Amino acid sequence: MANQQPYRSISGFTLVELLVGMAIFSIISLILVLQFSTGSRISTEQSAVSRAQQDLRIARVMMNQDIRLAGLDPVRSFRFGFEEATSTKFRITADINRNGDVDDFDNERVTYNIRPGTRDLIKTLYEGTGAVSTGTLVDRLDPATSSFVYLDEAGNNLGDPVPLANLEDIRIVVINLAVEELAGRVGTVTRNSTGRVMCRNLGL
Repeated sequence: MANQQPYRSISGFTLVELLVGMAIFSIISLILVLQFSTGSRISTEQSAVSRAQQDLRIARVMMNQDIRLAGLDPVRSFRFGFEEATSTKFRITADINRNGDVDDFDNERVTYNIRPGTRDLIKTLYEGTGAVSTGTLVDRLDPATSSFVYLDEAGNNLGDPVPLANLEDIRIVVINLAVEELAGRVGTVTRNSTGRVMCRNLGL
């Protein structure tokens, strides 16, 4: 039996080798899970920040545009400007169609209102008329740090509310807005926006 192969012992992994392998696999899996969780948390937080900043940007653009138009009075009818001004609300008018009247169209009467109870910022067209129309600009507002402040030409605070006799003295509106956004396990992220808007058409 010259061609007979020598006997070889064939054996699998030992129990110790299996345990070591499983331990290594578990450690690698844990690292991967932690990395995924961290990446997901960062992504969720960044998405929340982006949404908050976008809401603030849209609200500020709309408010800036309307405030700068406040008091537009091409025919000198002296009927346009601020009708109300408090720390949470202001109503302004402008003669957009140049007919000398405050009309229930052409966006000639605009109201912005911070509502603490519902934690939102709303824009209302033609408040107090049959053509009233309301839309929400920000629905996760932090009312504790959101407000409007009104300054005269010298930079003096005109109070809250601004007395009717002093509404025509408003030259600058300071807008403070804070938006809260849910960010998963991070909790809540808050973004703030503060700026001054000149009333270009008032005091001319």
